[in-house]
Amino acid sequence: EYAKSKGVLLVPGVEISAHDHRGGFHVLGYNIDYTNEKLVNELQRLRDNRKDYLFEVAEKLKEFGFIVDVEKLSQVESVAKGNIAEDIIANPVNRENLLQMFGTIPNKAVFITTMMNKGCPAYIKKASITPKEAAELIRAAGGKVVLAHPIVYVYDKGTPEEDIISLIDDMKPDGLETNYIHFDKTQ
Repeated sequence: EYAKSKGVLLVPGVEISAHDHRGGFHVLGYNIDYTNEKLVNELQRLRDNRKDYLFEVAEKLKEFGFIVDVEKLSQVESVAKGNIAEDIIANPVNRENLLQMFGTIPNKAVFITTMMNKGCPAYIKKASITPKEAAELIRAAGGKVVLAHPIVYVYDKGTPEEDIISLIDDMKPDGLETNYIHFDKTQ
């Protein structure tokens, strides 16, 4: 109602976490048919897998002395690495272990890139689709495809610009998210 009163047009949208050999990316779909059976089924499969991922990664992190509030995080509709990292960093029980392991309390990006990403000690592979598949899924549901925050992949994750360009060539998005604000809760 608020958006309507301000003359803002709201369109059905979706954000899909996708992954390929270049890394993990967020693919946005706007103006989609949210009743599209293929889209609904694939999003449900990916969402269900995130719950399994939560339990697996919590067990792996426990091996390193980190406590994850699985009960709280299982209430998050689509739990991601960022949610898990924030939970660990915010939990006072993990403070000593974080200080011992990192020398300081890390921000979530540092925790993820040190502990949870591919090649890291607490890495758990999760089901995913490629950015190209996400784009195709969105288009099949009548939507417009947007690559979310490409600048983040370059500056926060170290993805080479050439990889972003090849990703764009593969996905053929209808748009790129060009304004993105990064907020670090730990600072």
